[in-house]
Amino acid sequence: MAAFDANPAMPNPKMTKAPCPVCKSQADRLEELTRGDHHVFSCPLCGHFQIGGSYAATLYHREPHLVLSGIIRHGTERGESLGMIDQWKAEELEVIAPRSTTEKATHTLELIAKKAPGHGQVLAFDFATDYPLAYGTEEMKN
Repeated sequence: MAAFDANPAMPNPKMTKAPCPVCKSQADRLEELTRGDHHVFSCPLCGHFQIGGSYAATLYHREPHLVLSGIIRHGTERGESLGMIDQWKAEELEVIAPRSTTEKATHTLELIAKKAPGHGQVLAFDFATDYPLAYGTEEMKN
């Protein structure tokens, strides 16, 4: 996964370990980019995202949000910025999440095409960190 693109004015942002509010795995929270009710995370499962502090606080008391994790990770892999995620943005994103096997396969094939070094080249996924790309559960990594 690519390094998080922090503000160039802050070449070495201070990062602390914190649980990801979305998937509950250990993630980096960028401290200098915290502004009021807003946090920036770099998670090995979800990817890079901004989240409202109030919404993050509500997620900490829930089960992992696997669909949102997959959406964020897919956006990260495609180089897309999802903007700050709050309750309403999360609901909007969940509506556009792939539901059918065909939609999930299309997303996976897009990522393979982007990540593969060349046509016909082997591409390995890391099941320990890439299972959100299939919008699946942690059990899929075994």
